[in-house]
Amino acid sequence: MSKTKSFVDLCVVNNKVKILLVSYLKDLISTISEDNKEIERIKRLIEKQEERIQKLEEECSKKQKACDMIYEHYREINNVIALIKELKKKGYKIEEINKELTKINYVKCIKGKYIIFDFKNGQ
Repeated sequence: MSKTKSFVDLCVVNNKVKILLVSYLKDLISTISEDNKEIERIKRLIEKQEERIQKLEEECSKKQKACDMIYEHYREINNVIALIKELKKKGYKIEEINKELTKINYVKCIKGKYIIFDFKNGQ
């Protein structure tokens, strides 16, 4: 085998290796780029979930305070319910019941079928 042919063969092989290497590097860069996009998508998802957790914790805290308030003032609330039942038995209409309820110092107002209590200012 001649040195020239051997050199040419080596150059051909070298070019093929370069082409394979370039192709491999392009694939690797593409994969890394896709991985980075996926990482960024996951980061955004985690950020949204953390924001939602914060909102849920705040909502839970508000509801816990409301539950604590109901528990703390159970007797007063139960008395109002008992009064409503008593007035209904006596034949009072809803407007008359509402009027009676507003006489109670911790009943702030009546909105439809809801009674709004104000225990901070009413006792």
